[in-house]
Amino acid sequence: MVATADFELVQATIDDLRAAGDRRRADALEAVLDIALTNLNGTGATADDRLATPATIARWLNLSTATVREWIDTGEVRLIRLGRRRLVPWSSVEAYLQRLKARHDADRARQPPLDREVERTRYNAMLSRLPQAELRRYRELRNRQGDGQRLSRAERAELEALGLALTQAAIEDLRRIVEQAHQASD
Repeated sequence: MVATADFELVQATIDDLRAAGDRRRADALEAVLDIALTNLNGTGATADDRLATPATIARWLNLSTATVREWIDTGEVRLIRLGRRRLVPWSSVEAYLQRLKARHDADRARQPPLDREVERTRYNAMLSRLPQAELRRYRELRNRQGDGQRLSRAERAELEALGLALTQAAIEDLRRIVEQAHQASD
């Protein structure tokens, strides 16, 4: 039988590997630990029963760990403590994401159709003014990531750089529009 102390020792090893800069081995060991925790009850847990650390959940969802911790702190997502480890049941995360989607859908349903069409037109116009090659590459990487493909370190860095560049381009476009509106009103 695996004791809580064993899990704590593995977590300490993961922390040591990260501190030493060996992220690849730390991630691999953390994945093995998550599998071990998932099967802790000996029943071969289903995907809905998976347990993972807040950091792992954040990585799966491409979010910051702080966001997942906020969900925990506000009670939106359940937390299980196993020794010093804080584990989140995947089913709790899925339930929260479904509630968020339902709220979003309800908000969209209350929005008049004309407003949605205007919003869509403005959004598409804004996208058309962004650098198209960068936008295509950004979408390609995001789609691969969304399909569960693991991006290489270089691709993750490229995705981040593209996201920043596209955000900056959108900000500059909005500044230009605001300036034109101010000039037209003067």
